[in-house]
Amino acid sequence: MINGFGQCKWTDGRHYTGQWVDDKMQGEGEYQFTDGQSYKGQFLDDECHGFGVWKWGNGKTYEGNWEVGKRHGKGILREPGSSAGIEVEYNHGVRVGGSSTRNTLKSVLDEEPPKI
Repeated sequence: MINGFGQCKWTDGRHYTGQWVDDKMQGEGEYQFTDGQSYKGQFLDDECHGFGVWKWGNGKTYEGNWEVGKRHGKGILREPGSSAGIEVEYNHGVRVGGSSTRNTLKSVLDEEPPKI
């Protein structure tokens, strides 16, 4: 059983480095997908939960709150290499309210990140 800080590499190329509790990702960590996507932040029972940053393979990021693997609460979407961002809000993965978001960020507004 894994407890404490550790690393796991799956045969398909995914990997996780961070805290574990009873063989589950829990606490601070970083999860890397094989397609360039990643999540760095807090985990609970193998799910993104708490504050974290999701990065898509194209470099766009969502920085904000998560609950049981879904964006939840306020966050910021950013273009690659940009410090400026657009504030967004989600309720268990569903975007709340409208948005006047630039076309280049619309692709990730409602796209649900893959399951870890």
